[in-house]
Amino acid sequence: MAPDKQEGLQTALLENAVLKQRIQAMELKLQSMEQQNAEMKQNMQSMEQQAISESKLLFELVKSIETVNRALNNEIEFIKLNTLSQETFHMNETRILKRTIVKQHKSSILSDQINDRLQKEIAVNKQTMQEIAECVSCPITHQPFANPSILSDGHTYEGDAINNWLLHNNTSPITREKLIFEQQYTNYVAKHVASVITR
Repeated sequence: MAPDKQEGLQTALLENAVLKQRIQAMELKLQSMEQQNAEMKQNMQSMEQQAISESKLLFELVKSIETVNRALNNEIEFIKLNTLSQETFHMNETRILKRTIVKQHKSSILSDQINDRLQKEIAVNKQTMQEIAECVSCPITHQPFANPSILSDGHTYEGDAINNWLLHNNTSPITREKLIFEQQYTNYVAKHVASVITR
């Protein structure tokens, strides 16, 4: 082969090899770009999802803020109404307290009067009970009757006590006068009263 042709063929082969290298480099670069493009798409999708989530969160946050604002407004209105109600209540409470103090003062005076009357009645009742107790007590034993008996002198005595007296005496234990007869009769009224008092 002629030297010129051989040299031209070598040059063409070299250029072809260089071209192949460039093509391979471009293919690698293209693959890298495609990979980067796929990663960018994934990043874009992730960013879109994140943006959607953030939008939802922002929407929920706005709704929560609106709810809190409504609750605060309601609370403010309630506090205003409650303040007015408390002021009205305190005014009414003051009036009621004044009336109560006046009533308690009048009631205290009335209570003192009633207490004085009760004390007097209690004293009278005590005296009356003492007198009744004396009436239903044996003049010999000075104890309440259990089996009261009436003698011919008109007085009532405890049965055992008067029987013991009559064993040694024929006179009245009270008047000291001689008894007309020594027969005894049960005093049922005195017996009943004594049983009531000693319950």
